[in-house]
Amino acid sequence: MRKNKRNAGKDLIIIILLAAVVFGLISFAKEATITGQAAAPLNQAPIWTGETSTFTTIKNESIVLSLGEYFTDPNGDAITYLASEASNIALEVSGQQLKITPEPEFIGERYISIFASDGEETIKKTITLTVLETPEEPEPELAPEINDAIKDQNGRSVGKKVEEDYTFDTIIDNIERTPQNIIITFHHNANDELPVWIEDWADYKLSKNTALPRETITLTVPLINGIVPKFKLHVGATSDVFEFGKTIPSVRIIDDKLNAGQYQIYDRDDDFVDVEITKGESRIIINAVASEEINAKIGEIEELKTEVIAVDPIAMGSATITLEKTGKVSVIRMCEDFSTETFTCQGKWEITDIPFTDTGNQIIFTVDHFSAYAGGTATNLTIWDDSDLGTQFTGAPMSFYANFTNATGPANNTNGSCKIRFNTTGAYGPWLNMTFNATGTDIYNYSRTFNIQGTPDYYEINCTGTGENLAATDAFYVYQFIPNQGLLSCTLRTGIACLPGETKVLGLSATTNAHAELSTQSNYNTSICCQDLSGRNTILATGTTFINLSNTTNAHVALPNTTTQYNFSANISGSSENITCNYTQTSGVCAYPYGCIATISNNTNAHVSDCSNNPYSQTICCRFPQVPLNSTLNVTKNITPSPAIIGSVMRYIILIQNLGPGTAHNITVNETYPNDTIYLSAIPAPSAGNNIWFISNITAGSSSTITVRLRVNDSAVNGTYLNNTVNVTWYNDTGGNTSRAANASVQVLTGAAAQRRASGGWPATAGARRMYQETAEALAAEQFTPTCVERWTCGEWGECINSQKMRICTDQNSCGTAYSKPGETTTCTIEQPAAPTAGQAIQQPQMPPQPVYVPEEPEIKENKLAKTLPFITYGLLILLTIALLIHLIREHFIGKETHDIWYYALYVLFALTVLSITAELLLGELMPYPAIFAIGAIVMVFILDILLRRIANRPKRPKKKEPITVVEKKQEEIKEDELEEISRKLKELKL
Repeated sequence: MRKNKRNAGKDLIIIILLAAVVFGLISFAKEATITGQAAAPLNQAPIWTGETSTFTTIKNESIVLSLGEYFTDPNGDAITYLASEASNIALEVSGQQLKITPEPEFIGERYISIFASDGEETIKKTITLTVLETPEEPEPELAPEINDAIKDQNGRSVGKKVEEDYTFDTIIDNIERTPQNIIITFHHNANDELPVWIEDWADYKLSKNTALPRETITLTVPLINGIVPKFKLHVGATSDVFEFGKTIPSVRIIDDKLNAGQYQIYDRDDDFVDVEITKGESRIIINAVASEEINAKIGEIEELKTEVIAVDPIAMGSATITLEKTGKVSVIRMCEDFSTETFTCQGKWEITDIPFTDTGNQIIFTVDHFSAYAGGTATNLTIWDDSDLGTQFTGAPMSFYANFTNATGPANNTNGSCKIRFNTTGAYGPWLNMTFNATGTDIYNYSRTFNIQGTPDYYEINCTGTGENLAATDAFYVYQFIPNQGLLSCTLRTGIACLPGETKVLGLSATTNAHAELSTQSNYNTSICCQDLSGRNTILATGTTFINLSNTTNAHVALPNTTTQYNFSANISGSSENITCNYTQTSGVCAYPYGCIATISNNTNAHVSDCSNNPYSQTICCRFPQVPLNSTLNVTKNITPSPAIIGSVMRYIILIQNLGPGTAHNITVNETYPNDTIYLSAIPAPSAGNNIWFISNITAGSSSTITVRLRVNDSAVNGTYLNNTVNVTWYNDTGGNTSRAANASVQVLTGAAAQRRASGGWPATAGARRMYQETAEALAAEQFTPTCVERWTCGEWGECINSQKMRICTDQNSCGTAYSKPGETTTCTIEQPAAPTAGQAIQQPQMPPQPVYVPEEPEIKENKLAKTLPFITYGLLILLTIALLIHLIREHFIGKETHDIWYYALYVLFALTVLSITAELLLGELMPYPAIFAIGAIVMVFILDILLRRIANRPKRPKKKEPITVVEKKQEEIKEDELEEISRKLKELKL
């Protein structure tokens, strides 16, 4: 047993050593290189590097080509050349020189094939030779002059030269317009290398940023909606400058609805574009647009008879407008000061003499400039009230006004009339006639007081005249009078005494142009009677002097602040509060809370009149002191559009209204922006940071608006809501501060802007107008700078196959769109050289190959051993496998058992054979991993040894026994007896 273990250990050591030796040799052979030299790559064939394959000579003259300038060998091997002659052409190859000699008097074109060989690989290149009668005179290079039109391949102007450097010329070689790009090739004739760059445009591709003398440079610029964008090409430091393309306007249709409209852009043959904006049946075609931006809106305004088209002022030629009618149209109205953002006329809708065509459902007319246009009637009604001018309180007179005009002027009592009715209880009351004031204002008015607060109440005014009937409705605000604030009201009483609650403060000889007397006198039957409408005070004829009299009665009057010394004074005050007065040139009108006592003809030596019927200009206005008042601010917030589109812009409109009665001071507005939004801008601009505004004050009845633009981040989740709060704090006249908040919420949805070419319309052929359309969803995305501008770069064209060649273009910005993607396929043709005919000699080299330049760095030589290793290995493995089989047969089947070196070597090589063939089949490489193969070989040796030993030691089938004879049986018994005797003797010897 000990011997068997010793033999097994010895066998294992021998097998491992043999496997290590074999794989060491194999690994060395695979990686072997000559000392200090790198393994050489596979041989590569020579390549043609010439810039042209077309050559020209003239009749009876030879041409010599230095082939070394046109061919190169990637491995640096020496190249030998051959050439095939063409008819009428003689060729002579000498080293790297090819001499081409046409036959005498021959004129024409021939193809010549040149063969270049590095000793292992040979390529063929066909060149074209043209033999001319006389040398061609080069065409003079004509450089564009300033403002010369530069045209594309269809003769269409695409640019001009705008600046010139007179030290050199820039020549435009070719301009090609494709459906996706404009491609400009050019060169210069300066003596030095010049810089080349592009101004005013970012999306372009230059073949080089510098240009050598006469070097052709290629510029590729993608078209925008089929139109060449405006950019400048600079050549040289001081620079020739060329301007190409035209301004392509960005069109913004302002609205908070998804059906805001759409637009189309048309190219033209001049420097401008046409833009068409449509919404429903209304449209506008703007011709010769030169502006960079168009802000427009089509909408409705109640009192007009068509939709309104409004466009911010732009540079243009003319515009043809088609508007859908909503009523009778007799004139075209125009508002010069119109806000497209709020869609309101800041000035007045003027009547124009613009002619128009009425088609029944639409009107069509042409204009030459913008703000806003609409169809309307010859009459116009504008209404307003005192609450539009300032805060109104219960008990104070309040006036309502109507400005009713027609095409020729104001409507008056002979050609029109107006009436008014009020809704202060939830229902309108009866119609009341308004009074026409023809003494300068030419407006209708109606005055009354209100005893109950209403915020708001409503009134309606209806006017009729010149065959037109117009009506308008408005709201008005009346606030409850503050109990501790007096309100002075004075009335002229004639023929009667002052009413209960009233106090006489002055007597008059008449209602106008009157002399005056003190309140203590009773010579006149006309009195000025005053009261406190709040009921807080009883009026006294003492206290503050509001006017001086020249006598106690039958007196002229003078203001207290004049130098005229009248010794008698008329006074007024309240029982609990004093009264102050001032003097204005307002013809009987005093600003609230002042009350008018009287009007006078002059500052001194004046007559007196009342405040309403025939007032003088100089007005006496008096009031009780202003008590501190609290104010109430109403804060609201609106969001447009709603829902908001992810990636687009939305607007927060914050409206702060002072409902009165006091003035709000030191207002602070603090806006909290929602997550997933980015602040863009605000009107007005924030006072601090990007979300805080300071407002000095807002008077009662006034308001302030803040508009904020936010972008919805792409990270916003579709369907979620953006919530935020605005906080407003302010101080009252009483000194206390108050705050109020307003919340807003908007849902965000996906709605990627889609720009697509409109179907139908003009054919998309060269020179035709190209039409593009954007949906309203795209408009939301256009309200901010586009997020992604395509920038395409293309590889070289591939070889021509089946009359077509291809290339691959990649968007460097990965926008995911292909609006300006260059073409990736184009047609091509292959020149077929004439094959050599019988009898045409192949010129052999006349000189030995020229020595090839050898770099100083270590020379790369081929590893011949590695190259022939697979063949050697296969041969050895086959021979050794045969030897192994012989050895196995000899050992296991013939019975000759040997454990010599051949025994182990043949075992190992047999295992390597199996593993190598398996690796070749599965991996395509013979013995790719020597270490793994060594381990595998050892394992296989033991497996094979076990299997073969089992086969060799398998019991043999017993042969059929023959009958034993008596002699044989006797012999066996004798043998057994002998064995027993021998055994006995051995035991005795042992004892």
